[in-house]
Amino acid sequence: MVENPSQGNDMKALMTLVVILVSPGPAFAEWGLYANRNGKGFVLEQTFAFYEDCNRKARDLWRANPALAFGCAEYTATAYSRTQQLREQHQKAMEKYNRDRAAVLERVENNRRLEKSAREDYDRAKRELEQGTGSRDSVLRAAEKLREVREDAPKVTVPR
Repeated sequence: MVENPSQGNDMKALMTLVVILVSPGPAFAEWGLYANRNGKGFVLEQTFAFYEDCNRKARDLWRANPALAFGCAEYTATAYSRTQQLREQHQKAMEKYNRDRAAVLERVENNRRLEKSAREDYDRAKRELEQGTGSRDSVLRAAEKLREVREDAPKVTVPR
């Protein structure tokens, strides 16, 4: 590190090393998204590692409901916590997954009800034809309706 200790460079090198070791590293700050939803005061809603993410979320929330107030400020109550942000992201992903799964299950159940109803109509029309009280046209209409219901039902895979 020092080429010639006799020139006094060793003291400069030592002081430089001390300054580098003692000086703080980059300051990591979290940004807090604050919302005033009830008109009484701002409450911390969520924390972000970067201001841009916080600002984007605040703008999205404000666009969804301009009557409410949203803003970002440096959140200093705790040190930078990557695990907290990961927990929040995981929680959001799980909430989205649960919403999507519920929507798919609802669609599947609706398709089952429609097909069951069409199947019952077809069976009833067939029975009436066999008993002599129905017509062939009613059986054909019921069969056509059942076919349409089966074709129009979206092919859905339920997330596990």
